[in-house]
Amino acid sequence: MECKVVRSNEYAGSSDADCVANVDGVKVENQISVFDPSVVSDGEIGAAIASRRKPPSAQTLVAAGNWYIRVLGAASAPAIAKALDAVVLQGKGPKTPNYPLPKIPDKPRYRNVNDLADALDKSVGCTKRQTNAVGTLECLTGKPGMTHCAVLALHKTAAQRDTALREGIKYREAPAKLVTAGNWTINLCDRTIGSLAARDLGGVVVAYDGT
Repeated sequence: MECKVVRSNEYAGSSDADCVANVDGVKVENQISVFDPSVVSDGEIGAAIASRRKPPSAQTLVAAGNWYIRVLGAASAPAIAKALDAVVLQGKGPKTPNYPLPKIPDKPRYRNVNDLADALDKSVGCTKRQTNAVGTLECLTGKPGMTHCAVLALHKTAAQRDTALREGIKYREAPAKLVTAGNWTINLCDRTIGSLAARDLGGVVVAYDGT
């Protein structure tokens, strides 16, 4: 599968790169690490993999031979492993909770993430916008001097949206509050403005404390 490289580095005994693949219409970031067997032993590679899978990291990896890939989008890991004749190594952190999501409105829907950002800006603010490699948008909410982050994303299907919601709320150590409707989700760092943003954008609040 095509994977567009956005960063790469060379080190003594290893190299790494970040690339973004399109897996079933979803952009997935992959962090690739490759090791020189003449410099780095199998035991050292195994230890590196083990440390990434343990809490609090609990990363999902695809691995074989002298390399592994951290897949930032665990649902896409099996497809990537199949393409590379590798195996999926699940992280040992908290499982995604089987949390009963509220009834989510079918609308409004947005053509692009900047339109969603414009709508959020009219409600609680969305300034200093930055779009990352996987297509999500980060911005600041609130008044100057009291700003907080927000992460905005669009989703191709309701199932992908619901998976993103459950991933966003699964960590007890970092309680989250998201606003959602239609084909979008907004993860708010300021948990006090969720109800206001949901009202103004015609969405609902999804929150979970990990218990």
